[in-house]
Amino acid sequence: MRLPVFARILVWFFVSLSIILGLLIVAFNLQFRLGPRSPLLKEAGNRLLNVGESLTRELSHAPSSTWDAVMKRYSGYYKVDFLMVSRDGTRLAGPNVELPPEVRIELDAGRTAPRLPPGQGRNPLDRDLPPPAASPPPRPEDVFTVRTKHPTLYWAGVPCSVVMQPGRPAIPVVLIARSDSVTGNGLFMDPMPWVVIAIVFALLSGFLWFAA
Repeated sequence: MRLPVFARILVWFFVSLSIILGLLIVAFNLQFRLGPRSPLLKEAGNRLLNVGESLTRELSHAPSSTWDAVMKRYSGYYKVDFLMVSRDGTRLAGPNVELPPEVRIELDAGRTAPRLPPGQGRNPLDRDLPPPAASPPPRPEDVFTVRTKHPTLYWAGVPCSVVMQPGRPAIPVVLIARSDSVTGNGLFMDPMPWVVIAIVFALLSGFLWFAA
C-alpha cells in the first residue's frame, strides 16, 4: 500500500525520533555505569557526598540504638534505601540487605585505595611516633555506582566516616544507596539535562522533516 507523502514524512519522523530516544537511553545508562568518574555526573557525586556527610554526622551524635530510625528517615526523604556498612561489607545500620557480588567487588577495591604515608598508622599508644595522618577527604571520583540484574537495581556507594562510640575516633564506613530507578529519584542523576536534550532533538528533527 502506497502512503501519501505527508504520511511517509510522519512515519520517518517518528522512526528517527525513536532512534534518538534509544540512543539517549543507552547514553543515560552508560553514564550511570561510569558514575561520578564521568564529568556529566560529577555534580551527582558531590550530592551523594553531601548526603553521606550529613547522615554520618547525625549518626555520630546519636545513640547507636537510634541509627536504624535515622537511616529510615533519610530513606523516606530521598526515596532510596540507605544502609551503612564497614569496608568489609558488615552491616552497621539500615535494612538487613544482602550485598550483591558487584557491590562487594567495589568495596574490596576501595578498602586499599587511600594509603597512609610511610611511618604512619602504627600503634597509637607509642608516643614516640607522630600522630597518624588524617585520611584525605573523599572526592566525587571515590563514589561508585553499580547496576545489578534480577531484579534490576541501581546502587551507589559513598565513602564516609562515623563515630561509633563517644570519645573515640571516627572509623571509615561506606554509605550504600539502593534504588529501582536509574536516577535514584534524582539523587544519583538529574534527568533534567537529558530531557532538555531529547526535546531539542525532537524539535530539530520535526523542523527538518517538515521543512523538507
